[in-house]
Amino acid sequence: TGTAFAIDRYHLLTCEHVIDGATIIGIRQQGQADRQAQVVLADEGSDTALLKVSEPLPSFIPIRELGYDLLGESVTTLGFPLTGLGSQLQVTRGNIAGLQGIGNDIRYLQFTAPIQPGSSGSPLLLPTGEVIGMVTHSISNAQNMNYATKSQLLLALVASAGLNVSDLPKNVSQSPLSTPQLTKQSKEALWLVGCQA
Repeated sequence: TGTAFAIDRYHLLTCEHVIDGATIIGIRQQGQADRQAQVVLADEGSDTALLKVSEPLPSFIPIRELGYDLLGESVTTLGFPLTGLGSQLQVTRGNIAGLQGIGNDIRYLQFTAPIQPGSSGSPLLLPTGEVIGMVTHSISNAQNMNYATKSQLLLALVASAGLNVSDLPKNVSQSPLSTPQLTKQSKEALWLVGCQA
Protein backbone atom coordinates (compact mmCIF):
# COMPACT_ATOMS: atom_id res chain seq x y z
CA THR A 1 0.00 0.00 0.00
CA GLY A 2 0.96 3.64 -0.38
CA THR A 3 -0.53 7.08 -0.85
CA ALA A 4 -1.63 9.01 -3.95
CA PHE A 5 -2.86 12.57 -4.38
CA ALA A 6 -5.11 13.98 -7.08
CA ILE A 7 -3.73 16.76 -9.29
CA ASP A 8 -6.88 17.25 -11.42
CA ARG A 9 -10.29 15.62 -11.92
CA TYR A 10 -8.89 12.36 -13.34
CA HIS A 11 -5.18 12.07 -12.48
CA LEU A 12 -3.18 11.22 -9.36
CA LEU A 13 0.50 11.00 -8.52
CA THR A 14 2.19 8.30 -6.47
CA CYS A 15 5.59 6.59 -6.26
CA GLU A 16 6.73 4.20 -8.97
CA HIS A 17 7.85 1.70 -6.34
CA VAL A 18 4.32 1.60 -4.89
CA ILE A 19 2.74 0.38 -8.15
CA ASP A 20 5.72 -1.50 -9.62
CA GLY A 21 4.64 -4.99 -10.71
CA ALA A 22 0.96 -4.43 -9.92
CA THR A 23 -1.70 -5.87 -12.22
CA ILE A 24 -4.56 -4.28 -10.27
CA ILE A 25 -4.34 -0.85 -8.61
CA GLY A 26 -7.15 0.29 -6.35
CA ILE A 27 -7.60 3.61 -4.60
CA ARG A 28 -9.70 4.15 -1.46
CA GLN A 29 -10.93 7.12 0.54
CA GLN A 30 -13.31 7.20 3.48
CA GLY A 31 -16.80 8.16 2.30
CA GLN A 32 -16.03 7.41 -1.37
CA ALA A 33 -16.53 4.28 -3.47
CA ASP A 34 -13.36 2.28 -4.14
CA ARG A 35 -11.98 2.81 -7.63
CA GLN A 36 -9.55 1.16 -10.00
CA ALA A 37 -6.71 3.21 -11.43
CA GLN A 38 -4.54 2.69 -14.49
CA VAL A 39 -0.89 3.68 -14.87
CA VAL A 40 -0.47 6.42 -17.48
CA LEU A 41 3.30 6.80 -17.09
CA ALA A 42 5.89 5.68 -14.53
CA ASP A 43 9.53 6.69 -14.13
CA GLU A 44 11.82 4.59 -11.97
CA GLY A 45 14.60 7.22 -11.99
CA SER A 46 12.51 9.84 -10.19
CA ASP A 47 10.29 7.21 -8.47
CA THR A 48 7.14 8.84 -9.83
CA ALA A 49 3.98 7.46 -11.41
CA LEU A 50 0.92 9.11 -12.92
CA LEU A 51 -2.39 7.27 -12.45
CA LYS A 52 -5.75 7.82 -14.14
CA VAL A 53 -9.29 7.00 -13.04
CA SER A 54 -12.47 6.93 -15.13
CA GLU A 55 -14.77 8.73 -12.67
CA PRO A 56 -14.06 12.35 -11.65
CA LEU A 57 -12.23 12.87 -8.36
CA PRO A 58 -13.81 15.12 -5.70
CA SER A 59 -10.78 17.33 -5.01
CA PHE A 60 -7.19 17.96 -6.05
CA ILE A 61 -4.05 19.78 -4.91
CA PRO A 62 -1.98 22.33 -6.87
CA ILE A 63 1.69 21.67 -7.62
CA ARG A 64 4.13 24.54 -7.17
CA GLU A 65 5.71 25.40 -10.53
CA LEU A 66 8.38 27.86 -9.47
CA GLY A 67 10.95 27.21 -6.78
CA TYR A 68 12.26 29.65 -4.22
CA ASP A 69 14.62 29.35 -1.27
CA LEU A 70 12.91 26.54 0.61
CA LEU A 71 15.58 25.75 3.18
CA GLY A 72 13.92 25.78 6.62
CA GLU A 73 10.40 26.19 5.19
CA SER A 74 7.60 24.49 7.15
CA VAL A 75 6.03 21.49 5.40
CA THR A 76 3.14 19.13 6.13
CA THR A 77 2.63 15.57 4.86
CA LEU A 78 -0.69 13.78 4.58
CA GLY A 79 -0.79 10.06 3.90
CA PHE A 80 -1.72 6.53 4.88
CA PRO A 81 1.24 4.95 6.71
CA LEU A 82 1.15 1.57 8.44
CA THR A 83 -2.29 0.61 7.12
CA GLY A 84 -2.12 -2.65 9.07
CA LEU A 85 -2.80 -0.51 12.15
CA GLY A 86 -5.67 1.41 10.54
CA SER A 87 -6.55 3.25 7.33
CA GLN A 88 -7.01 6.75 8.75
CA LEU A 89 -5.31 9.71 7.08
CA GLN A 90 -2.26 10.77 9.11
CA VAL A 91 -0.77 14.25 9.27
CA THR A 92 2.82 15.12 10.23
CA ARG A 93 4.79 18.38 10.24
CA GLY A 94 8.42 19.30 9.80
CA ASN A 95 10.62 21.50 7.67
CA ILE A 96 12.86 21.39 4.61
CA ALA A 97 16.23 20.29 6.00
CA GLY A 98 18.18 20.11 2.72
CA LEU A 99 17.77 20.95 -0.95
CA GLN A 100 19.38 17.74 -2.24
CA GLY A 101 19.15 14.02 -1.62
CA ILE A 102 21.75 11.43 -0.69
CA GLY A 103 25.06 12.07 -2.46
CA ASN A 104 23.90 15.58 -3.47
CA ASP A 105 21.15 14.12 -5.69
CA ILE A 106 19.36 17.18 -7.08
CA ARG A 107 16.12 15.23 -7.74
CA TYR A 108 15.19 15.28 -4.06
CA LEU A 109 14.48 17.51 -1.08
CA GLN A 110 15.31 16.39 2.46
CA PHE A 111 12.65 17.01 5.11
CA THR A 112 12.06 16.27 8.80
CA ALA A 113 8.32 15.46 9.01
CA PRO A 114 8.10 11.88 10.37
CA ILE A 115 7.08 9.21 7.82
CA GLN A 116 6.47 5.45 7.94
CA PRO A 117 5.99 2.64 5.40
CA GLY A 118 2.87 3.56 3.41
CA SER A 119 3.78 7.27 3.38
CA SER A 120 5.32 6.83 -0.09
CA GLY A 121 3.41 9.03 -2.52
CA SER A 122 2.29 11.50 0.15
CA PRO A 123 2.39 15.16 -0.89
CA LEU A 124 4.82 17.50 0.84
CA LEU A 125 2.72 20.66 1.28
CA LEU A 126 3.77 24.26 1.77
CA PRO A 127 1.65 26.49 4.06
CA THR A 128 0.02 27.86 0.86
CA GLY A 129 -1.44 24.41 0.13
CA GLU A 130 0.89 23.73 -2.81
CA VAL A 131 2.77 20.48 -3.38
CA ILE A 132 6.53 21.11 -3.25
CA GLY A 133 7.49 17.42 -3.37
CA MET A 134 6.30 13.82 -3.07
CA VAL A 135 7.51 11.55 -0.25
CA THR A 136 9.67 8.72 -1.64
CA HIS A 137 12.11 7.25 0.89
CA SER A 138 14.01 7.63 4.14
CA ILE A 139 17.21 6.40 5.74
CA SER A 140 16.54 3.80 8.41
CA ASN A 141 18.39 4.11 11.73
CA ALA A 142 18.67 7.87 11.19
CA GLN A 143 16.34 10.43 12.72
CA ASN A 144 14.04 12.12 10.20
CA MET A 145 16.36 11.71 7.20
CA ASN A 146 13.45 11.70 4.76
CA TYR A 147 13.35 12.54 1.08
CA ALA A 148 10.82 13.78 -1.46
CA THR A 149 10.95 14.06 -5.26
CA LYS A 150 10.94 17.77 -6.18
CA SER A 151 7.83 19.32 -7.72
CA GLN A 152 9.74 20.19 -10.92
CA LEU A 153 10.19 16.45 -11.61
CA LEU A 154 6.54 15.76 -10.82
CA LEU A 155 5.53 18.38 -13.38
CA ALA A 156 8.02 16.96 -15.91
CA LEU A 157 6.36 13.53 -15.60
CA VAL A 158 2.91 15.09 -16.01
CA ALA A 159 4.10 16.94 -19.15
CA SER A 160 5.73 13.76 -20.52
CA ALA A 161 2.35 12.04 -20.23
CA GLY A 162 0.88 14.66 -22.56
CA LEU A 163 -0.99 16.75 -19.99
CA ASN A 164 -0.73 20.52 -20.21
CA VAL A 165 0.89 21.65 -16.95
CA SER A 166 -0.51 25.16 -17.32
CA ASP A 167 -4.05 23.68 -17.28
CA LEU A 168 -3.57 22.10 -13.83
CA PRO A 169 -5.60 23.68 -11.00
CA LYS A 170 -3.90 26.48 -9.06
CA ASN A 171 -6.13 27.01 -6.02
CA VAL A 172 -3.39 28.55 -3.88
CA SER A 173 -4.00 30.25 -0.54
CA GLN A 174 -2.79 33.85 -0.46
CA SER A 175 -1.95 33.66 3.23
CA PRO A 176 -0.29 30.77 5.12
CA LEU A 177 -2.69 28.11 6.38
CA SER A 178 -2.53 26.48 9.79
CA THR A 179 -2.00 22.71 9.82
CA PRO A 180 -5.71 22.02 10.57
CA GLN A 181 -6.74 24.37 7.73
CA LEU A 182 -4.26 22.74 5.35
CA THR A 183 -5.52 19.29 6.29
CA LYS A 184 -9.17 20.24 5.86
CA GLN A 185 -8.47 21.85 2.46
CA SER A 186 -6.37 18.94 1.13
CA LYS A 187 -7.71 15.71 2.65
CA GLU A 188 -10.29 14.92 -0.05
CA ALA A 189 -7.47 14.84 -2.63
CA LEU A 190 -5.64 12.06 -0.70
CA TRP A 191 -6.17 8.37 -1.52
CA LEU A 192 -4.93 5.10 -0.08
CA VAL A 193 -3.37 3.01 -2.87
CA GLY A 194 -3.59 -0.78 -2.74
CA CYS A 195 -1.87 -2.98 -5.32
CA GLN A 196 -2.22 -6.61 -6.31
CA ALA A 197 0.48 -8.42 -8.30
